[in-house]
Amino acid sequence: MKKLLLLLLLFILPFIAIAETGTCTLTYWIRNNEATYAATRDDASGSNDSSAGPQVGQATGFNVHRGYLHFDIPALASCTSCYLYMYGDGDNSTTDFEIMAYLGEWDGDPSSSEWDEFDGWEASGAYTGTSFIAIGTWSSSDFVVGWNVLELNPDGCAAVLAAAEGELKIALISKEDVDNSEPTDNEYVSFEGFASSFPPYLTINGFPASGTYNSYTVLGSDGYCYGIDATYTTQRDAAEADAAISSNVVFGQNILVDPLFWSIRAFLSFPIPAMTTATACTLNLKGAGADYSDDNFGVFIFSSTYGGTVEAGDYDAFDGWQDGIAFDGAGLNETWNSSSFNSNTWEQIEFNAAGRTAVAAAQGGILYIAILSEEDYNRSEPADKEYLSFISSTGNVTNSPFLTITYTEAGEGEGYSGTACGINGPANVCGVPKANLKNFIGVE
Repeated sequence: MKKLLLLLLLFILPFIAIAETGTCTLTYWIRNNEATYAATRDDASGSNDSSAGPQVGQATGFNVHRGYLHFDIPALASCTSCYLYMYGDGDNSTTDFEIMAYLGEWDGDPSSSEWDEFDGWEASGAYTGTSFIAIGTWSSSDFVVGWNVLELNPDGCAAVLAAAEGELKIALISKEDVDNSEPTDNEYVSFEGFASSFPPYLTINGFPASGTYNSYTVLGSDGYCYGIDATYTTQRDAAEADAAISSNVVFGQNILVDPLFWSIRAFLSFPIPAMTTATACTLNLKGAGADYSDDNFGVFIFSSTYGGTVEAGDYDAFDGWQDGIAFDGAGLNETWNSSSFNSNTWEQIEFNAAGRTAVAAAQGGILYIAILSEEDYNRSEPADKEYLSFISSTGNVTNSPFLTITYTEAGEGEGYSGTACGINGPANVCGVPKANLKNFIGVE
C-alpha cells in the first residue's frame, strides 16, 4: 500500500499547481527635494530616507517619493502570474497617478544615495527601464485603506522566477515621475511597511492554463459585520453595522435577553486565476469551535462590493440588499444548512451556476462575497441562537478560507486536476501576528 501511495505521489506531484508567498524583508522610501523639478529628478541621491512603509508619487514644491522593497523568493518551478499586495496607509493624491515597478540595483539596504539605483534611471528626461507593472494596471484612484493588489506583468513574473531561492528588489515609481511630468498638485500614496502588522507580500502562482486551483482568501481581508438593537428590524435593515471584526468568519443571527437582536454577515475575498469558464467551485471553511445554532438555518452567498477591508459601512455591501423588506440578490451557492456543521472541521459549500459565472467574471482579479443566513435574507426574527463561527485568515493563516475552483481556458481541453496552497509559512507570514487572535465575544 505504501509503495502504491508513493507511486501515486510521484505521478501527481509534477502536475500540482503551487502558489507561493514572496515574503517582504525590508521596505524603504526615499524623498528628494531640490530648487527645481528637473534637479529633483536628475539628482543621483535623495534628500532623506526612511525604513517605514513605502511612499510613492510626487508633490508640490518639487518633492518626489519612491518606494523600495526587498522580498525573499522561495524555490520556484514556474511563475505564470504574480500579485503584489500592499496595505494602504494614506492617500495624498489630489491628482491620480499610476504606479510602475522596476528592478532594484542597489547594494545592501536602500538609503538616500540609492535614489537612482533602479533599472532605467537616466540623468535627464524620461526613464527607460522595463516596468514589472503594465500601464493601466493600477491607479491611485483604486487606492483603499486596506489591501491593494497590483498584478505583475510577464516581465515581472520573469524577474520573480529569476530571483527564485534568492532576493528580489523592487523600486516603486510614479508613472509621472518616470515620464518626467512635473506635478501640479499632490499625487502620492503611502503603504504599510515590513515591520507593520500588514507588510507587503507577493503571491506567486504556477497554476496551469486549466485545472483545479485552491484560491486562499486575501490575508486580513475576511471577517464579519454585526448589527445590534432591541428592535430586530432596526439593526437588520440598517445600512451600517455596529462593528466589523476580522478575527473570525461569522454569519447568522442571535437574540440575547432584554431582548437584544443580532444580525451577523461575513465577507471574504479571493484572487481568481485567468479563465474562460468555471466548471466547479467550492467554498471551504474551517469551523472555529462550538455550533452556536440552537435553531438551524440555511446559508446564502452573494456577490459583494465591500472592497477587501471589512468595515462597518459594508453591512449592506452585497447583491440584493433592500431596506424594510426581504433581500432579493442572486444566491451563488447550492443549498447548505447549519445542521451540517461539525465543530473544528472543514465545511464545503458548493457554488451553483450563478456562483460559477461570478467566479469566471472575476477572472484575473478578486472575487468578493458576503455570507448571510436565510433568516436574515427573509427578514425573519430569531427566537434563539442561530449563527456559526469559522477561522479567518487573521485567526489562523494555515486554516484560511479558500475556494477550490475547477476551470478551463479558451482553446484548452479538460486540463488536469491538481491542488494549490495559497499561503505557506508560520502564522505571522505576511504580517498576521498571533497576537491578533480574538474570540467572538458577547454573543454566547
